Amino acid sequence: DDGAQLVTRLRIGEGGDRVARLSPGAYRARTVDWPGGDLGPIDFQVTAAGADVDLAPPAPGRLHVTVEDQHGQRLIAKVWLQRPVEQRVEFVVDEGEIALAAGDWQVITSRGWHYAVDDRSVHVEAGQVLEHAVVLDEVIPFEGWSSGEFHQHASPSTDSATPVESIVLMNASEGVGFMVPSDHDVMFDYAGLVRSMGLADRIGAPITGVEISPLVAHIGAYGMQLDRTAPALGVPALSIKEDGRWRQRRIPELVQEARDRGAEIVQLNHPRASQGLFDEVGYTADVAIDSLTDHPQWTLAFDTVEVFNDASQYCEVLEDWLGLLNQGVHITAVGNSDTHSVGRPTGYPRSYIPSQADVPQQVTKDEIVAALRAGSTTVGGGAMADLPDGPLPGSTVTAEDGTYRVRVRLRSAPWDRVDRLLVFHNGRVVIDRALETETADVVDLDEVIEVPIDVDGPLVILATGDHDMPYVRQGAPVFALVNPLWVDADGDGEVTAIGAGALTLPAMTICD
Repeated sequence: DDGAQLVTRLRIGEGGDRVARLSPGAYRARTVDWPGGDLGPIDFQVTAAGADVDLAPPAPGRLHVTVEDQHGQRLIAKVWLQRPVEQRVEFVVDEGEIALAAGDWQVITSRGWHYAVDDRSVHVEAGQVLEHAVVLDEVIPFEGWSSGEFHQHASPSTDSATPVESIVLMNASEGVGFMVPSDHDVMFDYAGLVRSMGLADRIGAPITGVEISPLVAHIGAYGMQLDRTAPALGVPALSIKEDGRWRQRRIPELVQEARDRGAEIVQLNHPRASQGLFDEVGYTADVAIDSLTDHPQWTLAFDTVEVFNDASQYCEVLEDWLGLLNQGVHITAVGNSDTHSVGRPTGYPRSYIPSQADVPQQVTKDEIVAALRAGSTTVGGGAMADLPDGPLPGSTVTAEDGTYRVRVRLRSAPWDRVDRLLVFHNGRVVIDRALETETADVVDLDEVIEVPIDVDGPLVILATGDHDMPYVRQGAPVFALVNPLWVDADGDGEVTAIGAGALTLPAMTICD
């Protein structure tokens, strides 16, 4: 305080005493992160004989939390603890005790948007244990789907301080089926970590991930084998030495080496960020991709593109992606959190993968790879979209009499909703419909829609809602996106691309 110099820290257990050797002089002491509530500052003097300082921190109370679903199955959940002067997040695996300062707390227990939320006030007494039993109903069962996301960071990345154990609990407590962390330029054995934590039946980790991070564009690479004898466990090097000089490797080189090292899925990350590939090469929806082939950084050798990484870039990248589809490029849209900290939760947004597994955690690597390559996935941020009667996204379908009919189901948690349905054909809006639903409704839409179709081209379904995700990511938009159905309008067995052309998206709350 007031320019004073920190001279020492002491870790004091409950009821414990510690001794620090200090030179004579004036000092100030305080507790930090004491579970019973911090105390101080206390000013004191040290003489040649020393000094006794009694901070007398208050005893904490304890909240004994148990979490289960409506069938009595124990759950891993996120517990958000709030009071006017403090807020923090804890993770509970089935049950656990949380030390808290005495007083009134708001305790919010959640497990992502497939579950209900428990939000209530409690009063904690010093030195006492308060029982806190939570039941979270699963309101959106997965029914043949799993979900996960492909861009998140923990302490193996140089720009994240999140412990690797915490990233596992973050994923499990948000209700995703599988986790794919992608640390910068290094792989980590997350599958082994999940097993060592005893959570292999609670969260899947079936495929490796890494974010290759050159100056221009970042690349997600998934499925490479961990090589414990190689630098960074086998990640492609960003630079190469040629003729005695070092140079940065270009994006096509790095993509190819990732493939050569066994990557089964290669993803283009945040293409409109400060180092985005589309900005670097000058791509927009009205630019023919053939005109970019001479640019040394240009490649479309990606299986997936991160359409949602940050809401501020979403609509621009959505337009970019629709433009690629119009040019006949089959590239699957995904959504990821790109989290680096506990404050930005994993699993928002997430990609839904069709799976034959009995439970979402058992989705296999082969199912993930096949779905991403085929485009048979959807993306959800607070909501889930599917086509219950088929076909799967990515399929080629035929219109009849200028109309394509498909059953669309949109579901959201009982504390958020989607309120607008947009259908794009060849990048242009052909349906724009308000949905008259209540926030408490889980099913926001379930009906056969009729889409007018005049020519071949991709059909994309998007549902949007307000910026209100209080129990997942406050202030974030609610949305669900279905990867394209490829519509054969003339019945010749082929889908002919219309080519590059300017697109204008309608005004959407998701872009605000």
